[in-house]
This record gives sequence, C-alpha cells and structure tokens, in this order.
Amino acid sequence: MVALFRDQILKPQLPDVPLNAVKYFTAPAMGKFASHGVDSVTAQNEYHRALHAKYPGEIEIISGYHMAEESRLPAQIRCFFGFFTLLLSLFSV
Repeated sequence: MVALFRDQILKPQLPDVPLNAVKYFTAPAMGKFASHGVDSVTAQNEYHRALHAKYPGEIEIISGYHMAEESRLPAQIRCFFGFFTLLLSLFSV
C-alpha cells in the first residue's frame, strides 16, 4: 500500500515531494459480522503488524469504529468521500 502510493501515484506527479506517511483508516474486524469469524480478526491484526514491520514510520493506522445504524448516504458517495479524505490527509502537513 505504501509502495503503491509512493511509487505509482506520488513520485510520477510530484517527484520532489517526500512521503511523510500514509494514513490508513480502518475499523477493527468484528468476528460476529465477518464471513470468516474470528479468523478475520486475526488476519486483520496480522496485516496491520505486517504493514508496520514493512514500512516503519511510513504508515499510520487509524482505527475507527462500526456504526449499527444505517447511513443516509449511498455507498458510492461514502466511498468517494472516504477516499478523498484519505488523499487530503496524505498531502496535508
């Protein structure tokens, strides 16, 4: 994820700008809702540990939370705004 953003997006567009960090927004997997149950929780934790090990100091994992209530926004709009927020946070100093 870090290499993809740094090498394929940032460097081609802004080659002289160093990458401070990638902020990865997520929410903890919940075994009772995941298709693979507790294995999903374990897999997510291992993935986060691997990201920290491979990219020390280059990735910040920000954990949010799940909401049980239904949103008023369509999924496509939520996805777009989440991606836009991610890009803004990557370029803000």
